[in-house]
Amino acid sequence: MKTKALICSLLAGLTPCWAGKPKPTPPTPSPNACVAVISEVACFAPGDTCGNFSRAATAFGTVTSDPAFCYRITVTNCGTVALTNLAVVDDRLGTLTPMFFSSASTALAPGASVIRFFKMAWDANTTNIVKVTGRAGAASVTASGSAIACVAT
Repeated sequence: MKTKALICSLLAGLTPCWAGKPKPTPPTPSPNACVAVISEVACFAPGDTCGNFSRAATAFGTVTSDPAFCYRITVTNCGTVALTNLAVVDDRLGTLTPMFFSSASTALAPGASVIRFFKMAWDANTTNIVKVTGRAGAASVTASGSAIACVAT
C-alpha cells in the first residue's frame, strides 16, 4: 500500500521550479462578452485535504508514492451578456467541460463563476494550462490560465 505522506512547502534556498515563468494575464473585462479562467494548485495533504491554493506549489513524495496536488479551476463570465457553448480543457487533465457545464446550452450569467476541484499525482514538475472557450451570440470568447506543480527530490 502506498503512503500519502508528503511535505509541502517553499523551502529557504530551494529555487522554485516556476522561477522565471511568465505570470498569466487576466482578460480585460468587456462591456459585452468576456470569459476568465483562474487555475490554481495546492499540495494534497493527509486527511484528504488541500493546502493553500496559489499559482504554484512544491511537494515531496516518498519512495512509494508520487506527490499529489489539488487543482482549483474557476471559470467566470466577466462580461455583461450570458455565455453558452462553453468548453474547459486542461492540457494534462483533459476535457473538463462536463464537470463544469451540463450541456452546450448551459448559460453562464454575467458575473457568475463556476469553481471545480481536481486531484492528481505527478512524478515530475508539471505545468497545467487550462483553456476556456465560449460564445455570446456571434461573439467568441477565450481565456487561458496555468498552474505549476513542482516535484522536489
